[in-house]
Amino acid sequence: MGSMPPHEFTPGRIACVWTFSEDRQTMQRSSIDRLREDLITPDIPGSKGIRVFVKSRKIVVIARFIDHYLALPIFTHKGAGLDSKIEMKGEYVSIQNRPGFGYNAQPETEHGCLYTTTTAKDAGKKAISAHANVWFTYPLSQPYRNMVTFLGELDPESVSKLCELYLTGTKFALSNTLNNVHHSWWSNARYSLGSEKLQYLAEEAEAEEQRRQANTTQPVNKAFSAPAQEQTYSGALTRQTISGTKTGETPRNTTGFQPLKRPQPSGSSNEVSGGPSKRARG
Repeated sequence: MGSMPPHEFTPGRIACVWTFSEDRQTMQRSSIDRLREDLITPDIPGSKGIRVFVKSRKIVVIARFIDHYLALPIFTHKGAGLDSKIEMKGEYVSIQNRPGFGYNAQPETEHGCLYTTTTAKDAGKKAISAHANVWFTYPLSQPYRNMVTFLGELDPESVSKLCELYLTGTKFALSNTLNNVHHSWWSNARYSLGSEKLQYLAEEAEAEEQRRQANTTQPVNKAFSAPAQEQTYSGALTRQTISGTKTGETPRNTTGFQPLKRPQPSGSSNEVSGGPSKRARG
């Protein structure tokens, strides 16, 4: 590994860096891979004894700033994939080398798969491991001066997809944060999250008033009400709230990120899933 100039850290670049975290699992030295991992016990006077887990990890660059870049980490969970992370699958997207001869890998999540510009054969020792997934809700900030080894890059479509997943996941979480703040404190600046939520509240209030007036002027003919309630897939996209609740429905708690579902045949309900990954399709 070595330091690289800032212009080398282009979005979509795949790199290997050193990461440092607290050893919360009380690992034994005999269980770590000494070629890629280590345990350090800092000797800091007056502090409780802790151990630091050092590991080399693959990352994907998604944004650059003046002094540092933003990246998303790649996990294989010791080759087991997401079998032990069932409740968190919605926060991961699979990543593999570009499909080649005999390529049969299947995405492990609903978000599909990201692909590099090279096949595993061409990448050689720099190939992406099996059961690799990008944790797009767990960003890392790294100074340009930190040591790094570049391994490859994502294709343009995958770069776009990963950025959208990161943006929608972050927006979903921040929207929930604003739900705990009175709307009078939300920003009304153009393109801000607060103004978007305020606009939605105004549209919901107007739609509710129109429904109320319609119900008071004429009775609802239940025999012909079902077709009028049908909505298209594109319509579902525009009518979702930030937290995933459709117009006219009572909000419900949702977990993770789930893709939108296309309308079912006549007679079935047309539900739209509530996660913010509505733009990410596998």
